[in-house]
Amino acid sequence: MKDYIILGIAVFSVSWASIFVVLSNAPGIVCAFWRMILSSILTLLIMMVNGEYKGISKFSPLIVISGLSLATHFTLWMESLHMIPVAISTTIVNLHPIFSTIIGKFMGERVSGKRLMGIITSIIGSTMMVTGIGELNISEVNIQGIIYALIGAASFSIYLSANRILRNEMSTQALTAWVYGIGGIATLTYIFANNINFTSYNINTWTYIILLTIVPMLMGHTLLNYLLRSLGLITVATSTLGEPIISTILAYMILGQTIDHIKILGMMITLMGIYLAISQ
Repeated sequence: MKDYIILGIAVFSVSWASIFVVLSNAPGIVCAFWRMILSSILTLLIMMVNGEYKGISKFSPLIVISGLSLATHFTLWMESLHMIPVAISTTIVNLHPIFSTIIGKFMGERVSGKRLMGIITSIIGSTMMVTGIGELNISEVNIQGIIYALIGAASFSIYLSANRILRNEMSTQALTAWVYGIGGIATLTYIFANNINFTSYNINTWTYIILLTIVPMLMGHTLLNYLLRSLGLITVATSTLGEPIISTILAYMILGQTIDHIKILGMMITLMGIYLAISQ
């Protein structure tokens, strides 16, 4: 029960990411860089204060794969948003539990018919929610954007899968300090290559960047990585489909965006699917 309460906190926390990015008025890739690099630095500081800095000496090639995968997820998904409709991009990225289920099966995790039905149901529900069913315009599809979003989904699954293995031999803090740091450096390379401004912002933007660091990363991604060891890859990956639900509600409350009956139905179906998938 304790782990599922922590899972709820983690999903609630990552759901604030899109809200803070919008309110920051900074490019998404800049937000991705700062949230990763600042999280890495803060985690290192916490480890030093707690006398756990020796744990950072542990290293594995999988850490690099994880960090690069997280950077790829953030970068290509955000690029896809400029190429295809947000609804299509979000729908494709939300397919990541399928990749995680396949990888999880090879890692020895149990994939029952009930769990598989739950994953499919939650994906259908989240698709209904972000597209409004009738709002998908296939004529607006850009193949490159589709590929970017698909790689964004796969790379998120690889990120979680690598961390699932690493959690058997590393603490959550040591793991995330390495992974976030590598992801931040990889994203900075992209920023430099495209001459994107990542420093000259006002106090409002920096406030939301700091909130991105504390809430979606340290209270969100870090807790998800912590739970990979106890709950497993498939449960953690599927539960993140709750993010669009909470983000939609937050956008309604904070940004004044609308919620129609189709979105509400999609939320209910998604929640039902998540419950089926994680209640083993």
